[in-house]
Amino acid sequence: MADTPRPDGEAPDSFRWHRRRFLHLLGARGVRECLQAVFIVVLTRTQVTLYGEFLLALSLSQILLFISELGLNQHLATLLARRTARRGAVLTQVTLLKLGLLLCGGLGMAGFMRWQHYGAPLQHLAFLIAAGTAIDALTSSFFVLCQVEG
Repeated sequence: MADTPRPDGEAPDSFRWHRRRFLHLLGARGVRECLQAVFIVVLTRTQVTLYGEFLLALSLSQILLFISELGLNQHLATLLARRTARRGAVLTQVTLLKLGLLLCGGLGMAGFMRWQHYGAPLQHLAFLIAAGTAIDALTSSFFVLCQVEG
């Protein structure tokens, strides 16, 4: 299946195919980074307060991501590499553990924001960004499974 020719006639293992694929991914990454930079600059120039709130919400979500990961992906890769373990059960256990850590971290984040007397719009923004981070933390387990599978 890996040696199936591409529609353009190139073999998937050719250097030209790999180079083209790399440049395509690099271009997509560059476009994303440019759009992100434009967004941040426009936000900074137009609404400084909102920019500060946005960075605070991003920082809180990064702390939540750190709490939810705690090296679990490395441990998951080790468990999945063993052929004796049932992959579905291991993946379920790690995902449930991450979900529990996310809930504890979310409660801690809510308590911290309440303790600091943050306004409702900032709390909503922080929880919205944290929800995206939580999805990232949970889906990373499936990416580890894909990497182990090859």
